Amino acid sequence: MRLTVMLPDGVEPPDAFALFPCLDITWIPTSASDFTTNLEELAESGGPSIVILTAGLLPNKPAREVWRPVLEQLEEAGTLSLAIHAPEGIALPPLLTKRRAANLARAIVQWLAPCAPPPAPPAWWTDALLSLASQSCTLTAAADGPATHREAARVIALQLRPYFEDVVIVDVPHESEVLRQVELSRITPGKRTLYIVTSNPGPTTPCPPQCSILSISDAGEVELDVPPCTATIDAQSQTLKWLANPAFATYELEQALHELFATNWHLAERLARKAGSHFRNENRVPEAIWVFELLKDQATTANLAATIQHCEDELYWLRAGGVRKQQLFEADQTRFSF
Repeated sequence: MRLTVMLPDGVEPPDAFALFPCLDITWIPTSASDFTTNLEELAESGGPSIVILTAGLLPNKPAREVWRPVLEQLEEAGTLSLAIHAPEGIALPPLLTKRRAANLARAIVQWLAPCAPPPAPPAWWTDALLSLASQSCTLTAAADGPATHREAARVIALQLRPYFEDVVIVDVPHESEVLRQVELSRITPGKRTLYIVTSNPGPTTPCPPQCSILSISDAGEVELDVPPCTATIDAQSQTLKWLANPAFATYELEQALHELFATNWHLAERLARKAGSHFRNENRVPEAIWVFELLKDQATTANLAATIQHCEDELYWLRAGGVRKQQLFEADQTRFSF
C-alpha cells in the first residue's frame, strides 16, 4: 500500500512509521521555499498522504496561498486522504482543521483504512480493531463459540494484513494444556506481527515488542457481532484424509480422537499412531508424547498389551531424546598406524 509523506528537510521520520513495514512510503523532504510546490506534488499523487509540520516550515504567506493545492482539490472533489501532524501552535485553514492528527500512528491507520484492498469491512467491524495497527497492544474481543471465533479471526486477518508484516492465527480451544502451550509458544518477538488468538481459556498472553495480540473468546472488551458458526469436524471422513496426508491442526486432531475412541476404536488407533509418527518425524516432541500417552491410556482401558508396549517404547525414546536441536558431539575418524 502506497503512502506519501511530506516532512521537514533534515528531520528523521518519526518512530510511528516503523509500525507499518509493509507500506510503500514516498518521502518528500520540504523547506519553506518549496513547501507549496511539494504540496502540489503531494495532492497530485492521488493516494493517502501525511504532512508533518514544524515551527518555521510554513512560508510567510497568506494561509490560502500556502495550502492552495489541497484546498482546491477539497473544494473541487470534496474528498482528500490527507492527515496533518502539526504542533498545537500552528494554525490551519478552517477546511483543514479536522485533518489535524495528534497521534501520528492513529492517523496512518485512519487515512489508509478507506484505501485498503478488498474485502470491505463487515457490518460488525469496529474502530477498536484498527487500534491494533496503530500501536503495539493487546485487545480482547467476544464472539459466540470456537467455530465463530475462528471465522471472526479469518475475516479480521484479511482486513488487517496490509498493516503488518505477518498475521498469524493461533487456535487454542484444546482440552490439553500441553497442546495449548505448544500453540501459544508460536507467539514470539521479532517482526511486526499481529497474533489472533482464538478460544484461549487461560490468561492473556503477554504481547511481545513490536507485535499486537487480538484474543477472541466468549468474553472481551469488544463485542464482535459475528453470525454464529456451528461448523463441526466429521471425524471419520477427516481421518481417512489425514491417514493419507497428516495436515491437521492439533485442536482438530484432539477433537477427532476423543470422538473416534468412543465410536471407532481401531480407526482411532490408526490415526493416533500416524499422528504420533508424524510429530516425531517433525521433531514436535511435546505433541508426539501427548498422542502416545493418550493412546496408551485408551489401550490400558481396552487391555491391549501390544499397543501399550508400542506406546511405552515410543515414549521412552521421546523422553530420552527430547527436542533434538543440535548434534551433541562431533565424531572424527582417527587413523591408527601399527
